[in-house]
Amino acid sequence: MLRPFSAIFAAIRWRVKVAITCKAAQNPMLAKLAAALITLLLCVRPGAVWGEPSLRPELWRAALNAEATHKSEIHNSQVLAVIDYSLPSNTRRLFLIDRVSDTVSAFLVAHGRGSDPDKTGRATRFSDEPQSKMSSLGAFVTGDPYNGAHGLSLILNGLDAGNRHARLRAIVIHGAPYVRGDLPILGRSWGCPAVEPAKIDEIINALKGGALLYIGR
Repeated sequence: MLRPFSAIFAAIRWRVKVAITCKAAQNPMLAKLAAALITLLLCVRPGAVWGEPSLRPELWRAALNAEATHKSEIHNSQVLAVIDYSLPSNTRRLFLIDRVSDTVSAFLVAHGRGSDPDKTGRATRFSDEPQSKMSSLGAFVTGDPYNGAHGLSLILNGLDAGNRHARLRAIVIHGAPYVRGDLPILGRSWGCPAVEPAKIDEIINALKGGALLYIGR
């Protein structure tokens, strides 16, 4: 029986990463090249072959820089999540990188209504101001899950000057019925990165307990 394409792709990617890393360890001059190639391999995922967006290398590098800057705040380094708000809302633009299994999963995620006042499906404005109902950019670290008005939710703590009010604004990851794959344009939140209700358990279980979420555009 043929293995699924995604499994074959992951196996090849893992073997190449190991080979590159070993070579770099033997020859320090290869270290920079190895890092660049590994970054590229992490940013390519099987879905991209079929036309789905991939995590842009420049956004991945920004997330890694944020992780290095805020390393003392991060207690769950097994995973890292990146949201690319340059993409339209009906694309899977929340990327969950699992460093243990070496996989990248992508999910739908809404942006704030203040970031897209005309409901075009694209976020064009960003703010950390209370009552703005806009999405904010930068690095966040996850807190603990809780059950609130939107059901199971995950606390987000802003780490940058442009998202310091995340707790004050109650910016959290939660499920929302207006986030569905059959919608041409997703509904909008009050600034939270809202996701599909069917995926909320998977996302929160992966990210809870001090993981980095980087939101860029």
